Amino acid sequence: MILSLKISNFILVKDLELNFANGLNVITGETGTGKSVIIGAINATFDKKTKKDVLLDASQKAYLEATFSIKNIHNELFEKYDIKPENNEIFISREFYPDNKRKSFINGRRVTHDIVAEFKDLLLDFHSQHNHLNYLNPDFQMHLLDLYSNNENLLESYKKLYYKIISFAKSLKDSIRKEKEKADKIELYKYQLEELKQAQLTENEDEILEKELKTLTYAEDILNIFSEINYQFYESETSLYDIIYQKIHLLDNFSEVDIVKESLDYLKNIAENLDSLNNLTRNAEDIIFVDKERLEEITERLDLINELKSKYKKNSRELIEYQKEIETQINNFQTDKENIDKQKKELKHKINKLMEIAKQLSTKRKKYAPLFEEEICNNLKRLSIPDAQFKIKIDKKPISKEIFNGLEIPSLKGFDSVDFLFSANRGKDAKTLKSSASGGELSRIVLSIKKILAEKLKEKTLIFDEIDAGIGGKTAKVTGKFIGDISQKTQVICITHLAQIAAYADMHIKIDKVNQKNKTLIKIENLEKNKRILEIARMLSGNTSDSAINHAKEILNRKE
Repeated sequence: MILSLKISNFILVKDLELNFANGLNVITGETGTGKSVIIGAINATFDKKTKKDVLLDASQKAYLEATFSIKNIHNELFEKYDIKPENNEIFISREFYPDNKRKSFINGRRVTHDIVAEFKDLLLDFHSQHNHLNYLNPDFQMHLLDLYSNNENLLESYKKLYYKIISFAKSLKDSIRKEKEKADKIELYKYQLEELKQAQLTENEDEILEKELKTLTYAEDILNIFSEINYQFYESETSLYDIIYQKIHLLDNFSEVDIVKESLDYLKNIAENLDSLNNLTRNAEDIIFVDKERLEEITERLDLINELKSKYKKNSRELIEYQKEIETQINNFQTDKENIDKQKKELKHKINKLMEIAKQLSTKRKKYAPLFEEEICNNLKRLSIPDAQFKIKIDKKPISKEIFNGLEIPSLKGFDSVDFLFSANRGKDAKTLKSSASGGELSRIVLSIKKILAEKLKEKTLIFDEIDAGIGGKTAKVTGKFIGDISQKTQVICITHLAQIAAYADMHIKIDKVNQKNKTLIKIENLEKNKRILEIARMLSGNTSDSAINHAKEILNRKE
């Protein structure tokens, strides 16, 4: 329940702090005095979308703070967002700045607007003519029927299992995809291993073959050059070999001369190298061969090796290592097929369990729907719709959500779809609320349902913003009693123009407009006994005459 509300520089409020009572808190005042500002401030504390022009003084920030008792509220939101209540209380605040920036806080800690919005659903239940549109929504109608049918725990189990199945099916699909990827990879490895085995690669083979290829390619040219060297250097009549040895012989007579001695050393080195060269060139034909078949064989082998190197983007050494690696992968491969088959069976088991819970939900809805219809009709008759017909139509939705390999599950709410049907007049067939209920009739339907479900809402603050529009006379008396009954089970804040509702208030708040320094501000007053009598007299007759005051006293005493 809401304990207090602080408002600063917000719309028509300069600065105030308002405490609320347990039970029924009524807000009254003349038309146009700004009664909705209080409700608007509570709403703006939580809502992400708030109109921009909320600052009373456009140069200063506005501040809103609502404090709640959460003594009997246990919810995962507190743990989810690490909110630690103090003395079973939390306070939610919001700041609005001149540059249109907004900040939200829970217990003084900055949080996002989305987090605050989640707490709104936990703490408050707003009702205005606009909010009544929810009651035209079949999903919300289903929610109301489930509340009445005491389906909360069963539905919670259903939803948990539903999301678990969705997650499990996704995980199973991932497992199957990964298994297929693994199997495909192993098949690829097997193909590659066969290809590499057939190639019979050896380390540095390509380098060795490249050298041999070059030798074979130019063998004929090399041998021709060596032949010319043999002839010109050693075999011709004026061979280089003979010339050098002749000069050595001639200079040897003058070896005592230093320059001759040094020259002889060079010539002897040349002669010695010529001897070594002669051994190489004469034996070249024993080493270098002109072999076209071998050349073709090497070319083909190198083409294969280079093709593999290009295909795998690895050198010959890396290819050999890769061959060993994929052979190990193939030998170590283990299929998850057995585990996947086990998961498939488990998924089917979970779906069967979900179906069973869906059947239980459907059975309870069909059991309680006639009782809910009867209670609503009785309430509507008391609220001056004597010929009211109210029906709850339950149809079976087709199972359509395919989650895995043809396996299907019901919707998030089970097998059923729900429609509230209504007729205000005898002899008229009941039709959907959207097509059959006027604004005033819808307000009374909502009030009827809230009275029936008040026990389910006992942890929330129920806010009625002029729910009594278009109601008067005898109906006003019943409406007052209805709202009074609801407030016995859950805290209610109600803006009203009906004295019959105000009479049930545990706290009566009056709002007036006052002019102050060329500004219109709101004045808020908690009414005690005598002032409360005067306000109810005004609400009854527009004045505070003796007869109006006596009537007000009578209503307060008899609450009728």
